Amino acid sequence: MKNPQRPCHLIQEDIAWGRELSQEDKKHVLSCSSCSDIAAQMEELDSLVRKVIELEIPSGFADRVMTKIGEEESKGESFSSQWFPLLKRIFYSRAVQWMLVGIGTVFGLYKIFSLFSGLMLHAFV
Repeated sequence: MKNPQRPCHLIQEDIAWGRELSQEDKKHVLSCSSCSDIAAQMEELDSLVRKVIELEIPSGFADRVMTKIGEEESKGESFSSQWFPLLKRIFYSRAVQWMLVGIGTVFGLYKIFSLFSGLMLHAFV
């Protein structure tokens, strides 16, 4: 039993994704102007991208990168990186958070009370 021919849009999708085409699909691309145009455009695009992306990696590049990574890691062991986990543990603890909320509440109530008392003092004087 012969397999039915795949629709052009599926073949063109495979071409665009760079997937391997079956023999039947390759024959179809040769006979279909729309699919052959897409295949030609994709091949042209691939060749342009290859021309632009051709890079020469200088000698010793990987060694310089690894040296730089080592320097960054040694910088990471500075004062801030030593104290940050401790400060994080302190300020993320529930007790400290509730203490800060309590201090903020007391300060807020004090400000409200002083505003209210100042208004009352000026109102009765």
